Amino acid sequence: MNYDFRRELLTVHEENLRKPSRLPAENEVFFKDGTKIRIDADADEVICVAAKDFCDFLSVSMRVSASVVTEGTGDVTVRLAQNAGVDLGEFAAYRGFRIETDANGIVITAHDERGAGQALYYIEDLMTFEGAPALAFGKIEKRPMYSPQMVHSAYGVDDYPDDYLARIAHDGRDAILLFVKDVGVSIRGEEDFNDLIRRAARHGIDVYAYSRM
Repeated sequence: MNYDFRRELLTVHEENLRKPSRLPAENEVFFKDGTKIRIDADADEVICVAAKDFCDFLSVSMRVSASVVTEGTGDVTVRLAQNAGVDLGEFAAYRGFRIETDANGIVITAHDERGAGQALYYIEDLMTFEGAPALAFGKIEKRPMYSPQMVHSAYGVDDYPDDYLARIAHDGRDAILLFVKDVGVSIRGEEDFNDLIRRAARHGIDVYAYSRM
């Protein structure tokens, strides 16, 4: 059908990506049911959304139950560098992060909340490629090559459903474009710009006005 592509754009996590034959290795963390994602009690909304998203990924794609906690220990611990007193060096930059994995689990140290979200999305990608809820021991450090990385909507002109915004964030984009014809008016007609800005911000995405006045 003409609009079947929209279904794919709204699919944030594909089902059953786990390979039954893939067994745990000695040099990796291999998640099992009951996995806990530890975030700070006062974590920014972007981190909360990304942590819940990671739990959904484990459930839908890897068939592993997981939950977000704010106390105790976690199989994955998400923290911000300034709160943990950690120097990320050259990765102490917008959306920069460090992922450290050993026998005790995974520790994500991010420069900012958007970096924390991108670290979780990156782990999802690695597990997808591996076909298992596993991550090898070691250290991964990344930061974006440039910013903003902006896109128009592939779903429909100026149309950004929540799940599509999640897909955009998973793809590493940090900005979207909106055709603006007047105050509260896009190409589609009347538009609640503030609502779109709020929904995009939950995923660490900015909204840029593309003037058509």
